[in-house]
Amino acid sequence: MKKVILLFFIVAVASCGTKKKKILPPETEITVENAGQVTSFENTPESVVMYYFASRIRKDQDWEKVCIPTDKRSDRMVRQLKDHGEWTFSKYHFVSKKEFEKDKWWVLSYFAVSFKGEEEDGEDEVTVELVDGKWLITEVPT
Repeated sequence: MKKVILLFFIVAVASCGTKKKKILPPETEITVENAGQVTSFENTPESVVMYYFASRIRKDQDWEKVCIPTDKRSDRMVRQLKDHGEWTFSKYHFVSKKEFEKDKWWVLSYFAVSFKGEEEDGEDEVTVELVDGKWLITEVPT
């Protein structure tokens, strides 16, 4: 009996340090206050876009996980990502999505940014494509 209790104790203590993955509903508005809660994503267009913007708001590099690999990026995408690296994102929420070609969607997103002291917000489309079974961002707004 003591061994069973000890085993349960060890399992309980070991799981305390485990970071639980959290996926928020697509209608959630992501801000500076809650962007840290977006720790994972589902394989859907709206989920990868939310993860991208949450990463940009957090100012980390996790957004790379949901973008087309570096060697497959268009010159335009490279420029767009460079621009995004110079912006400060503060807010995001999903608006809608529309399939414009088989396995290619536009995800209309609202977001707020600041750049060189100017603050702007509005809606624009993110292009997401199914690549080798994974939804990946292939174009971001600028």
